[in-house]
Amino acid sequence: MKKNTPLVLASLAAGLLAAAPARAQITFSSYVSIGDSLAAGYESGSLVKTHQVNSVPALLARQAGVSGFQMPLISEPGIPPEQTLVSLSPSVVIAPKSTSYGTPENLSLGRPYNNLAVPGATLGDALTKTTDGGGMHDMILRGFGSQITQAVAQRPSFVTLWIGNNDVLRAAIGGRAIEGVTLTQAATFRAQYQQLVDTLRSQTSAKIVAANLPDVTSIPFVTTVPRVVVNPATSQPI
Repeated sequence: MKKNTPLVLASLAAGLLAAAPARAQITFSSYVSIGDSLAAGYESGSLVKTHQVNSVPALLARQAGVSGFQMPLISEPGIPPEQTLVSLSPSVVIAPKSTSYGTPENLSLGRPYNNLAVPGATLGDALTKTTDGGGMHDMILRGFGSQITQAVAQRPSFVTLWIGNNDVLRAAIGGRAIEGVTLTQAATFRAQYQQLVDTLRSQTSAKIVAANLPDVTSIPFVTTVPRVVVNPATSQPI
């Protein structure tokens, strides 16, 4: 994902907030975020408070003056431990900053988190997944139901949707686009997204803002290494 995407979203949000009083249409009395790693503040292979507090939903909540915006905060060095640059020479070495794991800081919160985004979640997961055997879903959802179930239960006045990235990102990371395996079929994606929006519209009175998905063909993961490697001795492709 391009680094400036959160900044673009934050800028759009700033414009939204600036215009809101004039329109008298948007209230942040109960703000809920549905999403995946991009909305969760997952960075450098880790979910950790250092980055969570600067996630897009957290930035929106602060700018809107939302009180009590709860997130599944994780202490340093994160879960899993955050990856860090260890060495540049004689070779680049990136490794976890610690052998120990961070711990949840507000796991006992008696209600759903406002930021329900789960790293690795797909669109289908946001609709139906409630557990993953001790993984991120269990840590963030905590048995209260799926993301959409918990979102509706909070009777939100404002909801942001930034979900669906993993439905296409898996194909880029896996190096193979297989319909229904690494890539969610377009018809399935369309139906699931419609279901998600329809549920929010029919069961809440929330204003909904949806963020677009980054073009995975342009991200560093698939563009850093050239498609053709040239032999410097012959100037011919290998």
